[in-house]
Amino acid sequence: LQMLLLAVFLVHEVALGQALWKFSGWTRFCILVLSFAILDNAMACFNGYGLPPSNIYWSPLLRPLVFLSLDRSVQKFVHQAAVAISNKNVRDLVIMQLIFIVLWGWLGLLLFARTKEGDAYFDDLEHSIRNLFIMFTSANYPDVMMLEYSRSRWAFFYFAFFLVLSLFVLFNVLLAAMYSAYKSTVKEQYRVRVERFAMSLNLIYDSLRLSSECSGISGSVWREVFCAYCHDDSQWNRDRASILFHFASNGSALERENWHRLASLLVNPDVTIQWHATFTPSRRMRLAEEVLCYVVDALVLADLAVTALRTRALLQEHGDAWHNPLLHRAVHSLCSVVYIVEVLVRALALRGHGFRREAYRNFVDFATAAGIAGLQ
Repeated sequence: LQMLLLAVFLVHEVALGQALWKFSGWTRFCILVLSFAILDNAMACFNGYGLPPSNIYWSPLLRPLVFLSLDRSVQKFVHQAAVAISNKNVRDLVIMQLIFIVLWGWLGLLLFARTKEGDAYFDDLEHSIRNLFIMFTSANYPDVMMLEYSRSRWAFFYFAFFLVLSLFVLFNVLLAAMYSAYKSTVKEQYRVRVERFAMSLNLIYDSLRLSSECSGISGSVWREVFCAYCHDDSQWNRDRASILFHFASNGSALERENWHRLASLLVNPDVTIQWHATFTPSRRMRLAEEVLCYVVDALVLADLAVTALRTRALLQEHGDAWHNPLLHRAVHSLCSVVYIVEVLVRALALRGHGFRREAYRNFVDFATAAGIAGLQ
C-alpha cells in the first residue's frame, strides 16, 4: 500500500511537470524523495531492511520530506522562512550569539581551572562550549554549576549572567529580528503578487476593450467573459453577469477601475469591495433589515433558553424529553418555522438553479430544515 501511494504521488508530479512544461526545484526535490522512498520499499521486499545501512529504516525518515515536497503551503512557508533567516540582521545576531557562547566558555575555562567544576564541565574549550550550549537550553541547569556553587556562592553570577544575556536578551532579540524579517518578506512577496495581478488585469482589459465598440468593456463582452469564467453559458449566469455589469458600470461601458474590482471579486468571492454603486438602499429598507436581524437573534436566544429549561426539567424529573409545557413547544415550533422559511426564501431568490450551484451549505440547510420539520 505504501509503495502504491508513493507511486501515485510520483506519477502525479511527473505528469504535472510534463503538462506545465516546467519542473521547478520543489518538483525535482519531490521526484527525488519519492523515487528514493520507492527504491527503499522495493529493496525491503528482498532483504528485509531496505537500502543500506541495515540499522536505518529510511522509509519512515522520509515521510516528513514527502509531506514537505507535496504540500504547497508548507513549501511557501519554508521559502519565506529561508529568506527571513538569510537576512543580514538575523545573520549578524546568530554570529553574535555564537561568539558570546565561545567567549563565555573561554572565560569559564580560565575561572574554573584546576577545580572539580573545571574537571567535570570545563576541562577544555570544546567541552566548555558544549556544556554552556546545553545550559542555554536549560537542560542541565542548575546541575552544571552545583560543584562550584557548593564551594563558592560567587559562582552563581557566572552562570546567571550567561543565562540572562544569552537566553533572555540575545535570543529574544534574535527572535524579534527573525519575525521582523519574515514579516517584511511576506509583505514584499504580497506586494509583488498584487502588482503582477494588476498588470495582468490591465493587459486583459486592453484586450477586451479592443473587442468592444465603446471606450470600455461593453455588456455583451463582459457577459461572454463571465460565462467563460464560470464554464457555463446558461441564462442564470448571463443574468448574474448583467446584474454585476449594471452595478459596476455607468450603464454603457465597464471602466478600468471597476474592471479591477470585478476581477478581484471573481478571483476571491469573499473579498469586500466598495462599489460606486448607483443603487442606495433607503432608510426604511436599512431599518427593516436591522429589525429582522434583531428578531432572528432574539428567536435564537429564546430557543436556547427554552432548550436549557427543557434539559433542566429532564434531569430533575427523569421524564421524557418531549413531555414539556405547551409554551416551550410553541417557541421551538416558531424558531423552526422561521428557519424553514428562511431556507425556502433563499431557494426562491436563487431561482433553484443557483441554489443547486451554490456551496454545499445550502443542501445542509435544506436537510436541517427538513429534519426540524419532521421532529416538530
